[in-house]
Amino acid sequence: MGKLLKVLAVISAVVVIAISLAWYFTSGIVDATEQFFVAVKSGDADKIDQYLSAEFKARTGRKLLNEYLVNNALSNHREVKWSSRSVKGDRGYLMGTLTTVSGEAVPLMVSLIKKDQGWKIYSLQKSTAGLHVALMPVQAPSGQALSTLISESMYVFANAVKVKNMQTMHRHISQLWQQQINVQQLNNSFKGFYPLGDALLKLKDHRPRLSREPSINNEGVLIVEGWYPSSPKKLFFRHQYVYEQTGWKLLGFNVDIK
Repeated sequence: MGKLLKVLAVISAVVVIAISLAWYFTSGIVDATEQFFVAVKSGDADKIDQYLSAEFKARTGRKLLNEYLVNNALSNHREVKWSSRSVKGDRGYLMGTLTTVSGEAVPLMVSLIKKDQGWKIYSLQKSTAGLHVALMPVQAPSGQALSTLISESMYVFANAVKVKNMQTMHRHISQLWQQQINVQQLNNSFKGFYPLGDALLKLKDHRPRLSREPSINNEGVLIVEGWYPSSPKKLFFRHQYVYEQTGWKLLGFNVDIK
């Protein structure tokens, strides 16, 4: 029994050290984000700018940011608490809750990027009910990253068509879309493709082509349009993605073969 207690004591010590290290390595992103909200509360525009990345400011003007902060009750807060915090290389991620002076709890997701001047906010998202996407725009993926994003979505869809069940597709889409649609509804939407069997899996041998440059609308939704150079018929697509936590997730999936 005494030996077991010693082992448990060692395990407990390791856990404490691990937790301490995690808090140490993520303290920078927490400090930067909380100082940002202090600047927001004081209305100091120049200080607010200091905590924003160049990418954020390039896509979000000061007027739009101010409107977003006010309209989403983020400009007058009492406290901010973080339930999840992580750092991966030069990227940091926070999830938590901002409590307003009136007592309203506002769920938040923040991503940061490390620059020479320190951690800067890359994207800011308030989680809301319904289909409204309260998301500050982030930079759209390009090149290989965009091609991989489209191909991954198509591969998941092709496999779901093969087995005539959209369950894996439902797990692949964004949480926001999952709240609006269930597996059966996805099955009903795409059952017209089921007679194709595994034919769509052959698209993995083709690189998707874009018909226009990807764009991010005012609600932060990424829109991509294009086709696959398959034969004898081409598959055309128009997908929508929303940035959730650490990456782009499907918010809309439209395909047509002709």
